[in-house]
Amino acid sequence: MTTVPDKTYGAGVLAYQDFMDQAAERVGGDFYILPSSIHEVLIVPDNGRMDLKDLEAMVRDVNATQVAPADKLTDSVYHYDSQNKIFELGEKFVERQNERDEVTSEREKRERSKAYFKERYRREQEKYANTKALAEQGDPQAIELLQSMTAG
Repeated sequence: MTTVPDKTYGAGVLAYQDFMDQAAERVGGDFYILPSSIHEVLIVPDNGRMDLKDLEAMVRDVNATQVAPADKLTDSVYHYDSQNKIFELGEKFVERQNERDEVTSEREKRERSKAYFKERYRREQEKYANTKALAEQGDPQAIELLQSMTAG
């Protein structure tokens, strides 16, 4: 939980210079921000144990049952990407991650395809070289195969 010493309007710590980087250092990297009320916010490490939907449900539930309407800040969950220094809505973070994963997936598909064709080409070259060597030694089957390989 993050707030100010007198716990009044403590959610304002989000606007403090260097707050995000200091929080990231304390939790060991990226984190979610759950606006508990205008008086405090909760910092939850983004370590894969909680997903955005669970955190949003938790905020909505606490806001509906525990926070006075005058003290309610928002039902939204935020995320801080400590590497890229991006503070954004949790939904935007998930969208950005999905886009990055799609790009990575496409790149991996291209690399696998490239590797497949490279290996196929290598095998064909090896087959040709072996057939040529046998043909040079007078092997009639190799001579015939070599002729069919070079004719097409």
